[in-house]
Amino acid sequence: MKHVPITVVSTPDNTPKGLFVNAVGWDYSAILLSADFNSRASLARDLGEKHRRVVSIRLPTVKPFVVASVFAVELYIKSLLSMQATPVPKKHSLKGMFALVSDSARKRIEQLYDIEFAKEPALQESKAAHGGARDREYSMEYVIESCDQAFVEWRYYHEGTIASGNPNITPLKNGLRRYLVELHPTWDELIEEIHRK
Repeated sequence: MKHVPITVVSTPDNTPKGLFVNAVGWDYSAILLSADFNSRASLARDLGEKHRRVVSIRLPTVKPFVVASVFAVELYIKSLLSMQATPVPKKHSLKGMFALVSDSARKRIEQLYDIEFAKEPALQESKAAHGGARDREYSMEYVIESCDQAFVEWRYYHEGTIASGNPNITPLKNGLRRYLVELHPTWDELIEEIHRK
C-alpha cells in the first residue's frame, strides 16, 4: 500500500461555536482512544500477572488519550471564555483559563462534573477504596490543578519529562461539553454531525 502525504489546511475559527466544534473533534478522538485503552487494559487483567506487564507497557493509546482529552477540555473552556467576551489566553494552562470562567458557570460545571463522575464505576470504586481519605483528589478543582499543564507535558513525554494528569479528566470534559450544550441546545446537533463523519 502506497502512503500519500496529507496536508490539512483549516481556517481558524475562534468563535465560541468554532472552538466548540474543534473541542468535540478532540473529544471524539479521546473517546475512540479510550475504547482501545480500556480493551487493552481488560486484556491485561484477563492474561493475569505473568503477562500483565507486557501488555501494559504496550498501551500506546494512553498518551494520545491524555493529550486529546486535555486539549478538548482546553477548547471547551476557550469556547466558554469567548462566549463571556473574556480574552482567550494563548496558553495551555487549564487552571489559569478556568479561573477566568464566571462563578455561576463554574458552579454549574462542577454540578455536571459530579453527575458525570457518578457515571464512572471505576472512579467510584477507586474513591470508595480510599474511604474518604483522599476525597479532594476526586474533586473538579483537583482535576483542573493536576491536569493544568498536561497537554504540554504529555506531548513531550517521550523526552523523559514527568507528565502530570488525572484519570478524572473524562467527567470534567463531559461536564464542560454538557454545560455548553445547555447554553446552546442546537450545538447538540453538531456533536451528532461530527460523530457521523
